[in-house]
Amino acid sequence: MKKIAMIVMNSVVQDSRVLREADSLAGAGYHVRVFGVRDERAKANFVTRNSGAEIQLSDCKIEAMDFVSRTIASFGIAMCMALSAFAVSITIWPEVLRAGIGVVLVVAAFLWIRVEYEKTIRIIRQMQSEGKSAEYGTLEGFFVRARNLRLVLFRWAMRFTTRNHIVRMIAEFHPDAIHCHDAGTLDIGRRYAASVRWRLKFVFDSHEICSEMNGQTDKHRQEIRDIQTRVAPFLDGFITVNEGVAAVLERDYPRFPAPVIVKNAFRKLPEPVKYDGRLHRLLEIPFQDYIILFQGGIGMHRNLDILVEIARKIGLPFHVVVMGNGPHADNLLAQARSLKNFHLIYGVPQAELIQWTAGASFGIIPYADTSLNHRYCTPNKLWEYPAAGVPIIAANLPELTKAIMENRIGWITQNPMTADFVVDLVNAITPEDWQEKRDACLKFNQSDNWEKYADRLIGLYRRLIP
Repeated sequence: MKKIAMIVMNSVVQDSRVLREADSLAGAGYHVRVFGVRDERAKANFVTRNSGAEIQLSDCKIEAMDFVSRTIASFGIAMCMALSAFAVSITIWPEVLRAGIGVVLVVAAFLWIRVEYEKTIRIIRQMQSEGKSAEYGTLEGFFVRARNLRLVLFRWAMRFTTRNHIVRMIAEFHPDAIHCHDAGTLDIGRRYAASVRWRLKFVFDSHEICSEMNGQTDKHRQEIRDIQTRVAPFLDGFITVNEGVAAVLERDYPRFPAPVIVKNAFRKLPEPVKYDGRLHRLLEIPFQDYIILFQGGIGMHRNLDILVEIARKIGLPFHVVVMGNGPHADNLLAQARSLKNFHLIYGVPQAELIQWTAGASFGIIPYADTSLNHRYCTPNKLWEYPAAGVPIIAANLPELTKAIMENRIGWITQNPMTADFVVDLVNAITPEDWQEKRDACLKFNQSDNWEKYADRLIGLYRRLIP
């Protein structure tokens, strides 16, 4: 059986695209193992899914902590010895004074080492305790916001030890193909492939335009461009999420192979979802009240503040519900403190997502055109909302507009989306118009679904490792 090693820089638990790909390839007869990074959401370091796909997670927090502690200890001891030598070298001081200074320096150094060690342990526990959000829960997301030397050192140690550990785990698996999910994993894939003299197939799966995301520094953007340029000549396969992203990456990296478009589609449902009332019961609102739902990562730069403004202006019986995790969640709650029709749900199990989504009247995608990555985005919710029979309200971004208008599954606002426009739009929608869009959503799930794109993914691997 041919082996495929997938690499991600998360715990895989909530990464529906990666899980769908792994399950599809396992179902096609490949031995698939996804290598990731453990966080608080993962219950075990090794899991075998019903499909036969395996998940193996690296857990290097203790190793990184020991590295930081050893580094701090070495620095402290070196400083102690240097200062002691300096004190001893001053021969004009009385013998007792020199000895006293040496003792004081040694004691101070060891006390400092102990304090720093305990601080490092607290850092790790704090990282785990703040794991409500997907971004803060990852092993790197917390440290992006760190600004002191100890955290910077720990972040570097986590990256170094985690990458080395994943390379070792892949080496024990002996794959026939490496499948790198997004640019953050390319260096790991490249290092392992080089260690076996590139005697395997190398596939890059770009979920995003990784060098054109909001919040990046120029240095980070350049690092991503550099690694993508370096691996381009060695790629045997290139997968991405839509035609717009493919066009940008083909332009910027002409040595990439021809793209295989595998969209973030939802699975084909045998029958429409029957809503059981769970969302309304959780929120303790009347079943006849309407819900405008946003589901997904609650991050910065996503224009999510508009959701609070919509709730404030539209009023009851409409409710705005944000369902997900992310660093911006607390900010949204603070803004909506006085609103009774704004609700935040910290995520639901991935396997039950569609049953929760079905409780909404509208699914909203408010992203603004603030980066190339946002401009050409087609997030999972573009297929999840319609699969649940929920029409979409989205900003006028090229790929979103194309999918929604061609399939008549929702309404497009101006870009950037404004609360006034959304409120006026929702109030103007008739029951007949809404039902027409809902029927189109159900048809969309039958015609544009994961099974369609899984065939493309499997076809790529049949050519690479038949």
